[in-house]
Amino acid sequence: MYFIQPEDTGRIYEKGFRSACPIFGYVSKNAPGGCVWLFQETFDAVGGFDAGFVGWGGEDRDFFSRVEAIEKIARLPGIFAHLYHERAPEIKISMNSGKPWENDYGASAT
Repeated sequence: MYFIQPEDTGRIYEKGFRSACPIFGYVSKNAPGGCVWLFQETFDAVGGFDAGFVGWGGEDRDFFSRVEAIEKIARLPGIFAHLYHERAPEIKISMNSGKPWENDYGASAT
């Protein structure tokens, strides 16, 4: 997944992807979330997405871990762009504290 920087995301919204180039960011090879394809039965079995999360990151990690607990997840080759949006509050707090974020999948942000 190629995480696009905030300034470049703004230009993409304003001008369109091709007109906004060059675009800068960073690559994450094992980020949870992204483009996830699964059967309706699997989605229902894990209870879908938790609507209690705010921002991005927490809900993907939570959902991914619940799916991974009951199904093998295959990662396909390739890379795709991820437009910038605010991180979940619990991730921002962890980043500012200098401590690693503990993936507490049993609780959502409040």
